[in-house]
Amino acid sequence: MGEELASLGIKNYHAENKIPFSSPKLQWMTYGGIPSGILMEISGREGSSKTTLSLDLVANAQRKFPDKSVVYIDAENTLDANWAEKIGVDIDQLILLSPTNQSAEWIFSKAIELLDTGEVSLMVIDSIGVLVSAQALEKTIEEDTMAGIAKALTNFSKQAVGLCKKYGTTLIGINQVRDVISYGGGVQTTGGNAWKHNTSVRLQTKRGDYIDEKRKVIAKSAENPYGNLVTVAVLKTKAFRNDRRVASYTLTYHEGIDKVNDAIEMAEIVGVISRAGAFYDVTSIAEGEPKIQGKEKLKTFLESNPEILDKLIERVYTVLNTENTDAENTEVKEEEIEEEMEGESIPF
Repeated sequence: MGEELASLGIKNYHAENKIPFSSPKLQWMTYGGIPSGILMEISGREGSSKTTLSLDLVANAQRKFPDKSVVYIDAENTLDANWAEKIGVDIDQLILLSPTNQSAEWIFSKAIELLDTGEVSLMVIDSIGVLVSAQALEKTIEEDTMAGIAKALTNFSKQAVGLCKKYGTTLIGINQVRDVISYGGGVQTTGGNAWKHNTSVRLQTKRGDYIDEKRKVIAKSAENPYGNLVTVAVLKTKAFRNDRRVASYTLTYHEGIDKVNDAIEMAEIVGVISRAGAFYDVTSIAEGEPKIQGKEKLKTFLESNPEILDKLIERVYTVLNTENTDAENTEVKEEEIEEEMEGESIPF
């Protein structure tokens, strides 16, 4: 038949076909990561770590699928190569497009060409909110243009859905949220409803509390924070169950995503290690090791013993991957999605 048009039963999204997050907390929320072959959106306000979260997926896609390429379309021309490398991205192996003064239609056509090669594991468009239609580029500043990039994005997303599914490519569209200036308020993303409909996963980020070197929450007025917490909410999912709506990860400005801190917290949640007061019992991963007092000492211990840290993370992922990830109940009812999307309400 040339292509597989029908199959018996429902194919589940297995862990081997997912791009993982570095933070075990996000792994837990998404039941093991983002499946290959879908469109997804990461949205949020300025400075909410949308790009950082996308770069984390870029780095992990490069490691997991070394025989395929990762494409990053930097429409904002703001990608910080040093920060990307800190997150773990192999810059030398990244296909980077930095269009200048090109229309959304031109950018989308290049994206389709690359998707149709079948050699891309992940593509990121950063960001949808800054794209400008060809019509708008041809107009003067005094002239009005209707619908923005909605039409171009609709046509693109319809083509991209089929190509991503065909070749197992994941496409991430980074998007901004904007305040709704009307009764009831709320926020909304750009690009129209067709883009939302064609995405299988929509995540929204929010910058949380500032933290110091010991990962303790500090005042918002602090002059030199060491990092901040990032809260991620699931707005829509057709790729994993919808019963885990919010998770947070730790971001430091010197190291990037703090997977050790998050691994400790997640290990405690799933029972890989236990804590009584300030003392952590790690005998399940380090037999004969006495109880360790305080998270900082535990972090130091794990960082000094990378084989035990690997064992901890492996145990956490083993628990996460043995969770029930069947396709049953993964697709949210359409009316629930519409209710959730109205005003882009998020469970923060």
